[in-house]
Amino acid sequence: MNYTCKCELRTYMSQCLAETRKKQNLSQTKFSELLMMDPRSYADLEHGQCLCCTLTFVLFLVFCCKDRDALLEDVKSLILKACNGGYPIS
Repeated sequence: MNYTCKCELRTYMSQCLAETRKKQNLSQTKFSELLMMDPRSYADLEHGQCLCCTLTFVLFLVFCCKDRDALLEDVKSLILKACNGGYPIS
């Protein structure tokens, strides 16, 4: 279950980061600066090779994300789907 959640979140965040960066007409380097990370590490995120850390997620959520509520609802749905709706607290 943990692995499934991570895979789903990694795919979702990869798409979310890439779409947001492109909508804001920013290079990967400039976007990585906003997220306080190395450009190569950011490229790995955008290509779905890893999942972002908590700091990166919070920076994205607070400073880059236009619809925070929608993002959090999407993340909640992904987690519930990965757990087959059986997450202990809903």
